[in-house]
Amino acid sequence: MRENWERFLSGDAVHGVRAPVADSWRRSLDAQVDPAASRPAPLAADADEASARWEVHPLAEAAALIRDRLASIANESQHLIVVSDADGMLLQLVGDTRVRSLAADSMNFAEGALWSEAGAGTNAIGTALVADHAVQIFAAEHFMEVVQPWTCSAAPVHDPETGELLGVIDLTGLVKDVHPHSLALAISAARAVEAQLRYRRLERDDRLRARYHGQIIGGSDRRALVGPTGGLLTDESRGWLRGADRLELPRGGGELVLPWGARAFAEPVGHEEAFIVRKVGAQRPSRSRPQDDLHRLAEEQAALRRVAALVAAGAPPHEVFTAVTKELGQLLGVSAMHMVRYSPDRTATGVASWSADGRDLPLGTRAHLDGTTAAGLVFMSGRPARKSGYDDASGEMAAVVRELGVRSSVGGPITVDGQLWGALIASSNKDEPLPRDTESRIAAFTELVATAISNTEARVDVARLAEEQAALRHVATLVAEAVPQKELFAAVAEEVGTLLRAEFATMVCYESDRTANAVAAWASVVEHVEPSGRWTLDESDLAATILRTGRAARADEYDGAPGRIAAYLRESFGVTCAVGSPIVVDGRVWGALFVHSTNARPLPPDTESRLESFTELVATAISNAHARAEVRRLADEQAALRRVATLVARESPPAVVFGKVAEEVGLLVGADAAWMHCHMPDGSARIVASWGSLDGFPVGTRLDLDGESVAAVVARTQRPARVDYAAASGALAASLHGLGIRAGVGSPIVVDGHLWGGIVAATMRPEPMPADAESRIGEFTELVATAISNVQARADLAASRARIVAATDEERRRVVRDLHDGAQQRMVHTIVTLKLARRSLHRDRELTRTQLSEALEQEERAMVELRELAHGILPDVLTRGGLNAAVDSLASRTTVPVENGVSVDRLPSALEATAYFVVAEALTNVAKHAHARRAQVTVLVADDTLQVRVRDDGVGGARADGSGFQGLADRLAVLEGSLQVESPANGGTLVEATIPVPR
Repeated sequence: MRENWERFLSGDAVHGVRAPVADSWRRSLDAQVDPAASRPAPLAADADEASARWEVHPLAEAAALIRDRLASIANESQHLIVVSDADGMLLQLVGDTRVRSLAADSMNFAEGALWSEAGAGTNAIGTALVADHAVQIFAAEHFMEVVQPWTCSAAPVHDPETGELLGVIDLTGLVKDVHPHSLALAISAARAVEAQLRYRRLERDDRLRARYHGQIIGGSDRRALVGPTGGLLTDESRGWLRGADRLELPRGGGELVLPWGARAFAEPVGHEEAFIVRKVGAQRPSRSRPQDDLHRLAEEQAALRRVAALVAAGAPPHEVFTAVTKELGQLLGVSAMHMVRYSPDRTATGVASWSADGRDLPLGTRAHLDGTTAAGLVFMSGRPARKSGYDDASGEMAAVVRELGVRSSVGGPITVDGQLWGALIASSNKDEPLPRDTESRIAAFTELVATAISNTEARVDVARLAEEQAALRHVATLVAEAVPQKELFAAVAEEVGTLLRAEFATMVCYESDRTANAVAAWASVVEHVEPSGRWTLDESDLAATILRTGRAARADEYDGAPGRIAAYLRESFGVTCAVGSPIVVDGRVWGALFVHSTNARPLPPDTESRLESFTELVATAISNAHARAEVRRLADEQAALRRVATLVARESPPAVVFGKVAEEVGLLVGADAAWMHCHMPDGSARIVASWGSLDGFPVGTRLDLDGESVAAVVARTQRPARVDYAAASGALAASLHGLGIRAGVGSPIVVDGHLWGGIVAATMRPEPMPADAESRIGEFTELVATAISNVQARADLAASRARIVAATDEERRRVVRDLHDGAQQRMVHTIVTLKLARRSLHRDRELTRTQLSEALEQEERAMVELRELAHGILPDVLTRGGLNAAVDSLASRTTVPVENGVSVDRLPSALEATAYFVVAEALTNVAKHAHARRAQVTVLVADDTLQVRVRDDGVGGARADGSGFQGLADRLAVLEGSLQVESPANGGTLVEATIPVPR
């Protein structure tokens, strides 16, 4: 709603805003109300003046009743009870002191402030006054931003005698404290106040009649008693002012002109509590004796009191209506008395009747109206009317009247809350016309009937409200319990259909392809109705109208209504009319709720507003469900991503990572199958992992990237794609469609800026895959790219390390070769030469012999040392005899007895060299630091792993982070091996190395 408000202020079109609110926004804008003003309502009066106005205001006498009706909700939800006058000025605020202070400080909501629409923009008080009906304004529906933290519900109150707007009763509170029944209770309070005012006026009128009766009856001139607002209280016996609904009295009394042009004079009596109106200039003798007039008046007052007692006791309408027709029929001495109720379709329905001969008109008799009957004349004019003779009358009503033998009739209108409700018709079977005062005498009873109807309708409204609130509570409970949407939608359809007395109720959601999908249906005549599927919308459909306008709509005539949906409802179920209201979720028309009727009469005018209460709850439920689903989706997605990320962080083999990714993607987007492929140099792709129903496409399968398959489109565009395989071309698309795959969604895997491959998820179901499937799969492609990049980096590092080790070993071999072929050969040559010299010497042979022998000895020792150096770089015995012989050689030179447990044959040279250096380093530590008595070497292959162990019984305490062991760990890492050192104090030392053996 806030977004709609902002769009409206920027001049953009808005959708999903209730019609009364949108209309009020436009009026506020036309009135140049500043939506950003900090003080919305101007001060029309100070607190003292507002208090003085309240004391004399007509609603002040109902203050106790207002508090009694609203105090419980106000206390429960910390709302303010507010009464304003007809201009919107606040007269009284009752409620929590803290809330009152906050309202006054934040938005000038205090006695004396003018909360009309022109002064404060859209608000419940001002909008109710302009629209002249109850309204609730919630949060961002307020036009002024400073008022948007509040919500308010207001109902107008009218003078029951004149229909004049007196003011508004309002409940206002913070949005966080909003009460679901606030509007209904405000309406109920307004109706109760109007009923009380009406009853007080009747009591006042009775007192005035009794007080001034003697001044009206028995005089020779024509006179009548009129109330302070011009309403007729008592007429002379001849019915002088018959037909005068209300007189325009001059202030303080004086001469006036009657509606038919005659002149009269109004004389105030009792400080203008009433007026005696006399005809000017006419003097004629009375046709009746004073005692007759008194007797008739007594009878009339007794009849009125009996009916008033029924009204005050809250008797059912039919009982009041029956009593009125009987009392009035007997009082007037007519042949029959009827009460009819009018309908907007120009028909009248009989609701009560009485006749002297017992020939009562059956209740429920319904006939169309025209201007040839008394009932038709009253309907068209809204005023009393009489009809003398029905011989020339035509139409359904005239036929009914003639069948009853009626010769003449007089009708008086029944006006309820300012609207024509029906009429009381007095009929005579005699040729003589009815007395001239019949209209005025009927009028006295129509006021009582109007009061009874108003009270009854108020009770009916409260009962209907209770029923409606019970239905809303049930739905709200389901919303709060987060029941499955199918169950919620079915409950809403049933509650709405039952509440609105409709024969059918349906709910649809709108799809992106301009179709309406039925999600719930209910019928009063069968126990269970299944939704009727998906419908393509025609522009003339009621559903299409709601989608286009974002507002409630109705079709009062389905006969000949265009569109397939209307034809289906009309022909299959006999639907004659329907009303629908949009379900707006997050500013978008999500769907609509409909009620359908098979009656000839249109659905009630308030059907749209009553539907809105349910559509708002449904929208809340859908929005909540979306939010919950989004939270679950994010949680599931994050959990799946964490699982994959954990595998990546643990440097799991690529096949394990790829398989997990395919599985997580498939489960996350609700697919039936998922796979991951890499691109090959020849332009094809190869499946590296798969999950789900992919028979015929195992890991390693080559895929041709031609046609319109998801893999092909992703490869060409290097962007996410989705494809419907039923319409796609190419061999791969045809193969997948043959397996039952209907559609797929895929995303590319880009590694170091180059397209590496892709991930594809596929479904066998007719429903489309989630709209956000591409983005959700994309989250995984980034992780996969990271994993692939890490694998390649590790492979490159391992290859680099292997090259370094190989190069080092080669360098060692070169040193051995050079020593053998160079220095060693020269030293051999030297020895040979020296030996020859020794033989040729003849002088001082003894000395020469000694020197030469010494030189020879030193040279032979150097030869031994060079040979040993060469063997330390890469022992010859290892190269020639393998690991077993090399360990024997090491053991022979170690000062501690060593048990040789080598049980392997020849291994790859890199493994043999690494294992040899592990044993050599461990035995060196034994000899230098362990103070051991013995050592044991074990070398074996188990589960494709070379295991090397060197154990001694020395003093322990060897450090695994020493330079010698660190060097061994680095060398082992090149071969993806590992090193462990266990050396507790005085517990000996175990050095263990494991190296994978390549197959």
